[in-house]
Amino acid sequence: MILAVLQRAISPGELRSDIDLEATIDLLYAPIYYRLQRGTGSLSDAYIDEIFHQAMEGLLQRKD
Repeated sequence: MILAVLQRAISPGELRSDIDLEATIDLLYAPIYYRLQRGTGSLSDAYIDEIFHQAMEGLLQRKD
């Protein structure tokens, strides 16, 4: 499912076309699983939003 979402975002140019989709999925999900396994912090909405926004900073297509 997430793979299809990312591919749909690449088609119209919302995300960069050169991203590695498998690495992008890992980038988004790894922090969540790490916290779940290690118990290093809560999985609050604010934390999830921050992870998402930081990842998107590197993945978004620049419109300079």
